[in-house]
Amino acid sequence: MTIARTLVRAKIQVPNISSKVINDSFGYIDIRMFPMDIHTNEVSVALEKFETGGIKKVIIDLRGNPG
Repeated sequence: MTIARTLVRAKIQVPNISSKVINDSFGYIDIRMFPMDIHTNEVSVALEKFETGGIKKVIIDLRGNPG
């Protein structure tokens, strides 16, 4: 017996930039891609959030970023 199914691939939106605080000591910014219309505001907002929270060390992760 064969069961046939039609699958439709869902479009998943992955943010180009994400940020978080690690151990109340480090800010972490993950930049997955630099699209043509990248909003540097996203990075600025993350840096301001870190500064307001007293975070003085920031890790910028570019792993897997094709440029």
